[in-house]
Amino acid sequence: MIKQALGFIETYGYIGALEAADACLKAANVEIVSCNFISGGLVTIIIQGDVSSVKEAIDVGSVAANRVGEVISVNVIARAGIGLEKVLCKHNPNEKVKEKSINYKGKKIEITDFKELKKMKVVELRRIARQIDAIGIERKQIKFAKKDELIRAIMNYFKGVE
Repeated sequence: MIKQALGFIETYGYIGALEAADACLKAANVEIVSCNFISGGLVTIIIQGDVSSVKEAIDVGSVAANRVGEVISVNVIARAGIGLEKVLCKHNPNEKVKEKSINYKGKKIEITDFKELKKMKVVELRRIARQIDAIGIERKQIKFAKKDELIRAIMNYFKGVE
């Protein structure tokens, strides 16, 4: 359960979000929980800390983001409800993936096997890429990705697996 306050700043564009995050960290004793890239150029920065620090950081961060971009919305949740972390923490990039393989057409494919991926058709690689959350290619761009780009993204995603 999240026991600290949560603060959200949603901006249009990455630069505004980056400026907001920097200002928040400098303004108060808070830490960044995540930076979420939403479709259409929206970026949400989520911070946490004690209630007064989060409120101060959100105020300072939203002013800073407005200087270089456009703030869409801000919010502070003083005491997050039980289960909210399940919504916020869908994918933790620091968390190790348990398996190096993925099921495709009823058989297990070793994702870290470069030769196996190289043998596959681009259409098959795109289907695999769509099965992986946070692969590094936007879902809309997967259909335009070339074979080498797909293989590189798949390999990079599973690079940290032991």
